[in-house]
Amino acid sequence: MGTRLCLLLSAVFFAAMNVWLWRAEVRGRNPLASPVPVATVWQKVVASPDQSSLEIRRQGARIGSCRWLPSVTESREAPQPGDENRPEGMVRQVLGYTIDLSGHVVLDETTRLRFNCELKFDPRQNWQELHARVQCRPNQWELRVSTAEQSIHFLASDGETRFERRFRFADLEHPEAILREVGGPLFPAMLAAFGVPLNLVGGGPTALRITGTARQDWLTAGHARLRVYRLEWRLLDRFQAVIFVSPAGEILRAELPEEVVLINDNLAAP
Repeated sequence: MGTRLCLLLSAVFFAAMNVWLWRAEVRGRNPLASPVPVATVWQKVVASPDQSSLEIRRQGARIGSCRWLPSVTESREAPQPGDENRPEGMVRQVLGYTIDLSGHVVLDETTRLRFNCELKFDPRQNWQELHARVQCRPNQWELRVSTAEQSIHFLASDGETRFERRFRFADLEHPEAILREVGGPLFPAMLAAFGVPLNLVGGGPTALRITGTARQDWLTAGHARLRVYRLEWRLLDRFQAVIFVSPAGEILRAELPEEVVLINDNLAAP
């Protein structure tokens, strides 16, 4: 009797364990079952020790490539007693973060567009500076934004003439005037035709309506399935971007509007 009871209890135990493991696997495959804070995933992205080399595709065809390079700025204090016991590579004190995105896109057989964007954050990951440059010879556009100076510096050149303007954040309360000055009298109407409100900045974050969610998910690469974080960003309830991030913060795949997809070189098929 005792032997049969032990066998029965053992069978029940193993059956329960199998059910538990099966449920854990099913939940792991269900992205909706594992939400995570967006800030947690973003921290991994900005502090990632690895750069991401990405192939740019549109409608399945390769049109360019880019590099996503995050870095951490740390203090340069003099060595302190006991520092010899600190783990190698451990940051003493974070002063900020920097993300550098650079690459090119082939527009046609003779035209190539090059771009570079540097974004700086403070230790709390609030952005401080933006420097973006786009070049399509002979044309060049450059944008510098500083929260410390509360200013925006815009420069455009076609190789012969040069257009340069500096604006204050307060000027953005009336964006129509700025858009006409930068892009011409029809530029505001063109943006409106694409569904972009002209009072985005003046209306603050509420007008921007940028929403983001993050959750754990799976990404299929060839015959392998990788555990990833899935970030979803939506702008104006119309434009959406989906980014797949490795547990170490490396960008593996990004799905952007207009059927543009960025794929990590390690996952891109030959």
